[in-house]
Amino acid sequence: VSHESTIRAGNSLVLNLIKLESWDEAKSLLCDLLPVARQSFAKSVATRGVSHESTIRAGNSLVLNLIKLESWDEAKSLLCDLLPVARQSFAKSVATRGVSHESTI
Repeated sequence: VSHESTIRAGNSLVLNLIKLESWDEAKSLLCDLLPVARQSFAKSVATRGVSHESTIRAGNSLVLNLIKLESWDEAKSLLCDLLPVARQSFAKSVATRGVSHESTI
């Protein structure tokens, strides 16, 4: 199982736990997922580069988990690094694939 699919499944479970108002269990799972999300993002940066679509997705997932855990400073720092790259990648995708392409959306 890849880290990306593990994180995706874990995030889905967290959202369901939140809907069920199982706050402590959701927070505990998020804390368990955080090191995996950090590792996945670091690996993607090292192997694919910071501007790769998968790296941006992994970084976004990490940021969302940090926000859910109220780790504001780390989330803000990572967002400040990711936003310029994501904007550039999005603009490039629109220019080459069009606005309605699934990778652009």
